[in-house]
Amino acid sequence: MGDQISFDINLLNAVEHSPLRETIGADTQNRFSYQNNHVLRTILETFPKCDDFVMVCEAHDDFALIARDSTTSFMTLYQVKTKDTGHWVFQPVKLNKEQVEILAKMVHSLEAFKGHNTKSAMITNAPIKTTTKTYGIKEGLDFSRLQQSEKQALKLSIKKCENRVEMAHIEKMSYRVSDLPYTAHEEATVGFLSRFLQQTYPDSEHALEKLYQILMTEINRRSKIKPIPGEILQGKSLTKQAFTSYIDRANKSKFSDSWDMIKSMITPEKIGFPDSSGIIKMHSEWVARSTDPSDLSFQEFKEHYAGLWSRTVNGEESSTNSLIAQTKVEWEKVHSESPHGVYLALLSMLFGIYGQ
Repeated sequence: MGDQISFDINLLNAVEHSPLRETIGADTQNRFSYQNNHVLRTILETFPKCDDFVMVCEAHDDFALIARDSTTSFMTLYQVKTKDTGHWVFQPVKLNKEQVEILAKMVHSLEAFKGHNTKSAMITNAPIKTTTKTYGIKEGLDFSRLQQSEKQALKLSIKKCENRVEMAHIEKMSYRVSDLPYTAHEEATVGFLSRFLQQTYPDSEHALEKLYQILMTEINRRSKIKPIPGEILQGKSLTKQAFTSYIDRANKSKFSDSWDMIKSMITPEKIGFPDSSGIIKMHSEWVARSTDPSDLSFQEFKEHYAGLWSRTVNGEESSTNSLIAQTKVEWEKVHSESPHGVYLALLSMLFGIYGQ
């Protein structure tokens, strides 16, 4: 904060201790963070169960999972709802306005994909209380199991917001309680990712925290892209193949040293030049110089940067901006041209800042 002598200490104390007018901004960011962490949580849960999947962020619903197993393809559309305290009360014959609006959105999404193998779920951190049971962590209330009178009551309530509601829509809807806590959800997701890696890649060694940062940045980036029909899968989806490639690149046991891992992350597709021939040429020159022992100036840069990267992975170097600056300084010491695209490619994979 700089030299505090230059500030009015009473003013600083007032900023620190005065009651806040509202916390809407922070609350909104926290809910958005929870939603995107839930995207990753769902991917980790789906990965071993399905032969293939496509995760679509913030299009048609909060997120949508399209998956394929050995026999069929299906899609689940998710709304993520959080509560700071308390629980959800679900009584089909007595729904409040918020619940009706949630259910109407679920029906609208199901109607959009009528004729496909599609379901819709509200997923929440809070318990769900009915007249007969309270549903807790990793439990779900499938509407198909409701009594016929309850289904009819739901249909009549939803019809006030969504005229196209059919009993077939009700049969495909559910409420589910997540095992991802609302408080400390980032730490919990890292824990889920750690267990996933241990179970799925038991003989590998991954840079856990950096991998989490990369995955979350990629999910956040996809969530922020405006959904445009015809470009949704291209801009807003994360496939099982792409997810696997991030995991694979973060497998430290595959590489003899840091530099081998860095090189594996720099691909023509990620360098960022608009001319593809220029991309290929720059990439080829980069790889050639990195393996040429006679290019002593490049070897000096390589050794310095590999050490810098290693310190970053170990948590000793925390500032991405500082890392960018140091990289440029080291390169420009020994080279006349600064390949900005290479920095972009490298940093995008290590720190998830591609596209920013």
